Amino acid sequence: MALSNDVTVLVSAQCSIIMNKDDELQTKIIIWDIKTLRQKLSIHQAVHAIQSMAFSRDDRFLITIGDYRKSLLTLWSTHDYTNILNWQDESSLSYINCFSWNPMRANEFCLGCSNNLIRFCTIIEQTNNTNVRLQIINGQIPSSISEQLKKTCEITACIYLISSINLVLCSTNYGFITCWDTRTNICLLHWKADSNEICFMATIKYKLITGSSNGCLRLWNTESLEMNLGQGNTSNL
Repeated sequence: MALSNDVTVLVSAQCSIIMNKDDELQTKIIIWDIKTLRQKLSIHQAVHAIQSMAFSRDDRFLITIGDYRKSLLTLWSTHDYTNILNWQDESSLSYINCFSWNPMRANEFCLGCSNNLIRFCTIIEQTNNTNVRLQIINGQIPSSISEQLKKTCEITACIYLISSINLVLCSTNYGFITCWDTRTNICLLHWKADSNEICFMATIKYKLITGSSNGCLRLWNTESLEMNLGQGNTSNL
């Protein structure tokens, strides 16, 4: 489910039901009016199931993402909930595990993927608003992590630091956290934060909470990280 930032709309999704092999995948997405507690309308996405969805900071856009069986990203206009664009990795070498909107810039978000990939995305709108495209820049988990693990990583959670519009944290299935500068699309630093998969992250001012697959919660002080890296220091740390 996803709640709009102005708390007027709730979105929920149902799993697709395929009656026979010739049927097209159709997952139903329901738009609810919070004030009246009634369904406003429903839309459909051609995926097995919706694994994540969220509104942009200004509530102009809604993103829905299919699960690993068909990792299709769909961008909707909340003006009338029309489908603006669809995007999927053409190589099928990776799928999307998580995503996060930039809380300061309504047209930016990042995708945490499998196969060591993070994708930095920008919605590009033409002046006449008749054409929208998605600019995607790929980042790779530092080779030092892969060499240490001798395995590829999956990014399992990602979140922007509230104090900076350019810093995003990504966690992995092997307990590492990486910090990225979205201006240069490079990893500034990383640390081993848990011995298990980190599947949850949340931030408040200068604080980070991580939750791992074995139920361990950790509270981190990120003031030094945010103050130093947020000032434009993009040196290799």
